[in-house]
Amino acid sequence: MEAESIPSLSPLIESADQWGELLLLLPLLVALEAVLSADNAIALAAIARRLHDPNRQRQALNIGMVLALVFRFALILAARWVLDAWPLQLLAAGYLLWLSGRHFLQLDQDEDEDAEESISGGDASAESGAAGLGSLGRVALTLGFTDLAFSLDSVSASVAVSDNLALVVLGAPWGC
Repeated sequence: MEAESIPSLSPLIESADQWGELLLLLPLLVALEAVLSADNAIALAAIARRLHDPNRQRQALNIGMVLALVFRFALILAARWVLDAWPLQLLAAGYLLWLSGRHFLQLDQDEDEDAEESISGGDASAESGAAGLGSLGRVALTLGFTDLAFSLDSVSASVAVSDNLALVVLGAPWGC
């Protein structure tokens, strides 16, 4: 008689299988998050240095990391939704093909425009916008969104490794 044929043992066997997945995949997901998020720390520290006071830098980093964690959870949920929506995947693939085709077809034209811009001195409005990023709230928000941009690769890898949403969410904080 097989153990799976006994109804009272089926939940026990299924839970053992879930624990086995947890014990094998959670360390892998944590390692993926750590490796793919190592470069984030350098970029986030550079952004926080815009605040010259070390206490405000720490405060901005703390607020930014909380925002980053919230954004990362939202990104995981969005990634799971995208994986279940094949029409959206088809649209995204078409967009990426269009974008790459446009890039390669207009490469010479863009190089000419870049050369003209470097001669004229660039855009003065971009320089004035960077100077206004001194407030704590703006820096913290910038930190959160920068981490979100950097976490696209680690969330994609995590969602590809496991289809267990709870397991992916457990691995996510290690990358922030």
